[in-house]
Amino acid sequence: MAGAYHVELLVARDSKQASVHLTDHGGKKLAAAGASGTATILADTAKISVPLVPAGDNRLTGVGKCASDPQMKVVVSISFADMRTDQARFRPPTSAVADGHDAHRP
Repeated sequence: MAGAYHVELLVARDSKQASVHLTDHGGKKLAAAGASGTATILADTAKISVPLVPAGDNRLTGVGKCASDPQMKVVVSISFADMRTDQARFRPPTSAVADGHDAHRP
């Protein structure tokens, strides 16, 4: 969650793409047009900043030099078109299968 929004982060295991999906708390898609952001990925001893740009109705994407790591931490900062900003922090679940998120693809 990021303030009044629900932010879902997907990091592909075998690629370098990160995707952020934006909805309100009721599940309604929020327009990504005019928004921008950064995903700061902390994995192993590396810190990578991935710029995020609109890539569809409610999605921001970016490409960086880091693939998914079970121990990684990610901080997503988003600036919306109306100049509001929000931040969300992520850690991979112990088991993605356990919470039903194993089929998501960026």
